[in-house]
Amino acid sequence: MDIKIRNYLGLAAIFALLVAGFSTASYVRSFSRSLDPNNVRSFTVTAEGSTIAVPDTATFTFGIITEGGLDVANLQKNNSEASDKILKYLNDQGVGKEDIKTSNYSIDPRYVFSNAGPSRIVGFTVNQSFRVKVKDFAKASDILAGVVERGANNVSQLSFDIEDRTKLEQKARKKAIENAKEKAKDIAGAGDFRLGQLLSIEESFAPEPIFRVADSFAGGIGGGGPGVEGGSQEINIVVTVRYGIE
Repeated sequence: MDIKIRNYLGLAAIFALLVAGFSTASYVRSFSRSLDPNNVRSFTVTAEGSTIAVPDTATFTFGIITEGGLDVANLQKNNSEASDKILKYLNDQGVGKEDIKTSNYSIDPRYVFSNAGPSRIVGFTVNQSFRVKVKDFAKASDILAGVVERGANNVSQLSFDIEDRTKLEQKARKKAIENAKEKAKDIAGAGDFRLGQLLSIEESFAPEPIFRVADSFAGGIGGGGPGVEGGSQEINIVVTVRYGIE
């Protein structure tokens, strides 16, 4: 009698362990599925949001290239004097020091090559470049002309941009997400399923044109420069949104 009871108790214990193990495994699988969005049925949509704004900053670069013999110190002195003259002019025109940045300074040797022997250095080139921001578009072309007249011999194109894009990007981002949500609702309706929770958002920027005026101002500008307009720019943000399927 005792042996039968012990056998029954043993079988009952084994059965209880199996049930507990099955329940634990089911809970683990369910919990894992809830944590891992890759286990959830889902779909993705891509949408774009944009906003239009007027540029508030004109930007150009200018450089002083000084070539000469082997006296590097003298070349540097001549280059600095020419640069200082232009920097003073920019300050007199209301361009703040915080809007003028040195973008390059280099000293490069100049060689003479000969078939009769090794190449040799015959002089050096000093190149100093600056990046300038101009907030007053009405003065931008005159400032470019003045820079060239005062000795800049390497002047870039004039480009327009928006200095603080944060709020504009936020606005475009909000539109993109709203458009993605509407697109997802349409897909869910057409596919006869319910839209689930938002699982992920990936963002990228759509290519934007850079507005420029003239290819080069280094060819010489007499008198006042041409009038310039910043026009408008479109800021585009693309989002890829992943939703669950219920």
